[in-house]
Amino acid sequence: MSADSDRFDSIKADLNRALEARIGHLLGVVRAAQSLTRQIAAAEDEIRRQTWIRDQLASELQPLEGDARKLSTANQELQRRLDATKTDVDRQRSVRDELLSRLSGASKAGLDDE
Repeated sequence: MSADSDRFDSIKADLNRALEARIGHLLGVVRAAQSLTRQIAAAEDEIRRQTWIRDQLASELQPLEGDARKLSTANQELQRRLDATKTDVDRQRSVRDELLSRLSGASKAGLDDE
């Protein structure tokens, strides 16, 4: 029976080695799963942080967009007034030039009469 006992011990030792190898592999899988779980949790935290930042920026942007629209409207009005003023200045220059021309012509005519 010693041969049976030796065979049994050999099989038992083989099974123990296989079991230890399997347990070692499973521990590696568990560690990898834990690492992946930590990465997923960190990614979820980052997503929450980025979402909060996006929401904050969106709430800050709303009043700025309103201000931008108001400023754009004011700018258009100022541009319209500037264009009207330029047109008025050009018209006044034209009138001035015409009056100076008439005055110059009248002065020459007056000198010619003397």
